Amino acid sequence: MLNNNLNNTAINRLYYACFYAATALLIDKDIQTKTHAGVKQQLGLLFISTGLIDKFLGIAYNDLFNMRQKGDYEDFIVYSNDDVVAYLKPVDDFIKKAATLLV
Repeated sequence: MLNNNLNNTAINRLYYACFYAATALLIDKDIQTKTHAGVKQQLGLLFISTGLIDKFLGIAYNDLFNMRQKGDYEDFIVYSNDDVVAYLKPVDDFIKKAATLLV
């Protein structure tokens, strides 16, 4: 996606990678949510505010949540390659951290 300048789609996919990792963490704790906002809220309460996941990664998740919403539902939002690249490492770190918490 990045190589083809499909940056809004790339942001969407980065967000969903984190969303599914966060959902797995919540399922592991028998927490059920019905909305994306609910996942974000529970992730913050159970993992970010307790220090299990670094605050920086929580901020990245929140940023991607907002960027995905704008990119998917608002007109004239066009993300750049730099926007995407800025989130590659935080998303990788988020997924790796989630995986360690699931073991």
